[in-house]
Amino acid sequence: MNGHATSTIPGGSLLQATLSLAAIYLSWIGASLLVLLVGRSPAASSGLVVPAAVVCFVVLASVGAAVFLIGLEPHLHGRRWLRVVLLLLTLTAAVGLYFLGRSPGGPGNLTFIFGSSNLLVFAALLGSWMVAPLTRPAEIVPVCVVMTAADLFSVLAGPTREIAFELRAFYEGGMEGPVPAAEFMLIKIAVPGFAALVPVFGVADWIMVVFLVAAVAKFRMNDNLAGPSLRTMVEKGRLRLYVPVAASGLILAVLLAQGLNIFLPALPVVSLVFLGYILLRYPQTRALKYSDWLAILLVSIIASGLAAIRFGGF
Repeated sequence: MNGHATSTIPGGSLLQATLSLAAIYLSWIGASLLVLLVGRSPAASSGLVVPAAVVCFVVLASVGAAVFLIGLEPHLHGRRWLRVVLLLLTLTAAVGLYFLGRSPGGPGNLTFIFGSSNLLVFAALLGSWMVAPLTRPAEIVPVCVVMTAADLFSVLAGPTREIAFELRAFYEGGMEGPVPAAEFMLIKIAVPGFAALVPVFGVADWIMVVFLVAAVAKFRMNDNLAGPSLRTMVEKGRLRLYVPVAASGLILAVLLAQGLNIFLPALPVVSLVFLGYILLRYPQTRALKYSDWLAILLVSIIASGLAAIRFGGF
């Protein structure tokens, strides 16, 4: 494996692209409905049921991201208009689901099941697109630093903090009253023994996971903890179990938040796990240029300054 960028990921026919898109929606919807139906029995509940559900659904979403990059992404390369159209369609669907959820009776499980699958597709469309400007594997490092700093500040003093307070008040108030808009930006999973879906992470978290997955594939590196790389799957035309390092970091963040019963920002954990793996395994990711170090330094200074202003009373 080398660190040279490739222009695209090879793929199949337009029919394969359409089937790939449908498979992402249908697999998530089908799995969610199956868990809701089979898991209604109280016997389905145990102390490990939530962690097991988190792992299974994050792995399912990871396989969905692989299906997207193998079957659909090649047809979007060089066709910006098509990606924009698909992004607008997923956004339209998300807005429609939001207004549907604000109607009398509120949103049901089906609304959030379809909404979560739609958010996963939106994240795949956007996250894979963000990889285009990258030309070197080492550029992934400052991107991770930037997204970590931005997420931490947002959680501590930015919009994510306000969203978290709004959602906490909604849940602690027995989910009475209008459903917050932020509720429709969460990926929710079905858990055996639970009547309602359980929110696990935000769409922004999955956008960055897909970005890291696509970046690794672009530079022909292997981030699959369960076997061959995504690039190998593409070249052999055979989809295998796919558990990317970034997704394992997200699983860890979600389980820590669940276990400690706290609101924990996921992206710093994702970045730490991902960078720890990729920097150790691939020397080319450590070949930082002056511009990379400068970006890291500037982000650190800006983040420290904003934190000082926010918490120092300046």
